[in-house]
Amino acid sequence: MISIACNRKAAPLLAAFFSGVLLLAGPACGQSLRAFDQELSQMISVLAPGVVMVEARPAESRIPRFPGQNLNSEQPVNAIIGSGLVIDSVGHILTTLSLVEGCDNFQVESGGKSYSARLIGVDHRHNLAVLKSDGVFRHHVEISPFPPLEGRLALAYGKTIGRFGYPMLGIIAGRQNDGTFLMSGSLLPGLLGGGVFDLSGQLIGVIISGNVSTDDNGPGSLGGVVMVPTAIALSAADKIICCGNRPAGYLGLEASAIELVSARGAVLREAVVVVHVDAGSPAAAAGFIVGDIITRLNRQDINDDRDLQQMISTAGADSTVTIEYLHGRQNLVTVVTLGKQPGPSEGYPFTPVASGQRSDGTMDNRRIDSVRAEIMRLQKELEQMLRRIDATR
Repeated sequence: MISIACNRKAAPLLAAFFSGVLLLAGPACGQSLRAFDQELSQMISVLAPGVVMVEARPAESRIPRFPGQNLNSEQPVNAIIGSGLVIDSVGHILTTLSLVEGCDNFQVESGGKSYSARLIGVDHRHNLAVLKSDGVFRHHVEISPFPPLEGRLALAYGKTIGRFGYPMLGIIAGRQNDGTFLMSGSLLPGLLGGGVFDLSGQLIGVIISGNVSTDDNGPGSLGGVVMVPTAIALSAADKIICCGNRPAGYLGLEASAIELVSARGAVLREAVVVVHVDAGSPAAAAGFIVGDIITRLNRQDINDDRDLQQMISTAGADSTVTIEYLHGRQNLVTVVTLGKQPGPSEGYPFTPVASGQRSDGTMDNRRIDSVRAEIMRLQKELEQMLRRIDATR
């Protein structure tokens, strides 16, 4: 287990620093800056062993080097570089789906050593994935039992090239409608798949993307770092390890963005119009036809087809969603049970499940808790063995 004693000492110093210690005049300011620099460096050195570099390679060179990066050149590249979090001593690495999707070859680098890894499974609902490395890790991240606190200072940390990695201080800006939290700052490529830590060095969130703002001139700047809180991320990781994939949701229609206008031409709101319905799909079974206008999903406004696609995908297969739409001159509301997204997502490795799995693909939470407790017990035994080995050297 990672020792975080030095981080607990750093907490009050960091808090004092950002509460106005910079306003002090003369030597006190310089001393505070030096002390802050030393404590921050020490905190990162403690966190570093639990954060690894992940290199994901597709079968063909056809994707950008960093997810979400728009390349002006058509020249293909052959790898995505990002971060991962060691969540136990047996080599399970928690990262983001955006980093591994479409890839079939993985390498994990830690402490100057490189290990091959395989994909255990993915969770489309929370944009998470779990890798299993063949390396044995003596250090892993320590999970905070508390949710992210809005308005508090936190450290985002990822690792790609180099031992030091990418640290970034920011403020937890707030909770979003989908349960994720937003942290102030721009998403550096090395942060994707990394973690957000509180000032005691405990993991409070897993970085899954950046929050992109748009304006009339096209894509804007990154407006923050999006993270899944650890309570959700760890639960998702447990279910992936125990039960395999959670496929993306499938509605079975194509839509296009439109604007609803008044009789005088004033724009009332944005929505999407259905332009195609797959035969035999959940959308067809629910009665959707070409020309229907979808306005809201699960009480959230739908502004364009990308919003609709993302929300359906992340809702997950077999989940139910409430859709509000215009059918001719009627305002209708329907509840639809989503299917399983066809295509590449079906090709992910699937971990065989033990007896006790329910018919809906989930597992009894008590069984998951039991497995988790056993993993933690074995983890502590391994750490004790390693300490005894070190003591005899």
